[in-house]
Amino acid sequence: MKNLILAAAALVAVAGSASASGQGYNPNKLSNVDAAELTFYVRNVDVDSLTVAQVQSVQSALYGDEKGKVAALRAAVR
Repeated sequence: MKNLILAAAALVAVAGSASASGQGYNPNKLSNVDAAELTFYVRNVDVDSLTVAQVQSVQSALYGDEKGKVAALRAAVR
């Protein structure tokens, strides 16, 4: 029983620190890796001001077919 309580406390501490540091998953924003790849292909894009539809389009372009990736990314952020 004592081990179960310790394990639960450790899990709560880890989950709490991840959410407090803002590292939780947010499907409406690009991850840091996706944002870095987007800015590599499309310079001077404001990643923080992308709409949900633009984020989804960027993710589709990044994880989709390699053919036409740059054109698809540019079209997504216009």
